[in-house]
Amino acid sequence: MPRLTFAGHPVHPQMVSAPLGLLPMSLALDVCYLATRRRSYAEAAYYSMLGGYVGALSAAMTGLGDYFAIPDGSPTKRIANVHLTLNVGIIGLASLGLMRRRGKRRVDAGDLMLSALGNAALMVSGWYGGQMVYKQGMRVEGRSEVARAQEWRVPGDARIEHALAAVADAGGDDGREPGELREDIYRERSQF
Repeated sequence: MPRLTFAGHPVHPQMVSAPLGLLPMSLALDVCYLATRRRSYAEAAYYSMLGGYVGALSAAMTGLGDYFAIPDGSPTKRIANVHLTLNVGIIGLASLGLMRRRGKRRVDAGDLMLSALGNAALMVSGWYGGQMVYKQGMRVEGRSEVARAQEWRVPGDARIEHALAAVADAGGDDGREPGELREDIYRERSQF
C-alpha cells in the first residue's frame, strides 16, 4: 500500500484533525446535556461523534499506507503498533457509542463513560503519533528551524513521557531490559 500525499504533504496528519476536534467536542456536549437536560446538546453530541467517527475512519485508512511502509521490528514500528491498537479501540468505542445513542437523543452515564474512555485513548494515541513524527522523524523531510529553541515542560513531564515510551519499547531488542530507564527520554528539561 503506498504512502498517501496531498499537495506535497502526508495525508494522514491532515485527516486526524476531524476526530481530534469532534470527539472531544462530543464529550463536552454530553456534559452540557447532563448539566442542562437540553435535547439539543445530546443531538449535537451525537452528530459531533458521528463526524469524529467518519473522520477517524478516514484517518485510519490514510494512516495504513504509512504503517505498512515502516520496516518490521524497527522502533518506529513498535510505536506504530501501539498507535494503531489504540486507534482501533477508539473506533470500536465510537461505534458502540453511536449504536447506543441512535434514535434516543439523550445521554446516560454509560454513554458518557464510553465517550470519556475513547477521548482518553485519543489523547494517548495522539502522543504516540507525535512520538513517531517528532522523535522518529516519520515522514519528516528537511530540517527543523526550531530544533534548538528552548523547551518548557511541566514538572513530571519526563516521567509521563518515559512511562508511555516504555509501552512501545516492550519487547524491543535494543539492549535494555523492559522497563529499564531510558536516559535519552528520562531527563529533566527546562521547566516553567
